[in-house]
Amino acid sequence: MKICLAALLVGIIFSVVIYSPLFHNDNGRGVDSNNSKIYLNKLSISVQDVDSNTTLGFHNIPDSLFGYSIKSWLNLNCPNKIFLVRVGSHSGAKDRPTDLELELEIQENQIIIKLNYKYSEKPDRFGEKPTSKKTFMPGNRIIR
Repeated sequence: MKICLAALLVGIIFSVVIYSPLFHNDNGRGVDSNNSKIYLNKLSISVQDVDSNTTLGFHNIPDSLFGYSIKSWLNLNCPNKIFLVRVGSHSGAKDRPTDLELELEIQENQIIIKLNYKYSEKPDRFGEKPTSKKTFMPGNRIIR
C-alpha cells in the first residue's frame, strides 16, 4: 500500500515538473498576446470618430485575435455604436515588434484597418532584419 502511494506521489510530482512552464518555451504566445493587447487598445482610439453602422475591414490582425474577439472588444469600448466586422487576413510577428501601427483607409462604404509591425533596424542574431509572416484567409468572414 505504501509503495503504491509513493509511486502515485512520485508520478504526480514528475508530471507537474515535466509540464511546468519553467521548462517549456511559450512558442510565441506571449508575443501574440502582448501584440493583441496593444492592437485592441490602439483600435479603440482609432475608431472613436467613426460613425455607427460602418463596416470595418481588418487586415493583418495578430494571429491570436479572431473576428468575434474584435467585435466583442468594440462592443465593450464603443457601446453606442454598431460596427460590421470583416476579417480579411491574419499575420504574426516573427520577433517582438517595437511598435504596432494601424493604418486606416476609406474604401467605398467601409474603412479598411491594416496592421503594420514596426521593428528596430538592428538585425537579429542571424544577421537578418525581422519581417512579419503573412497568412491570408480565403475570402472575408463577416461578424455582425
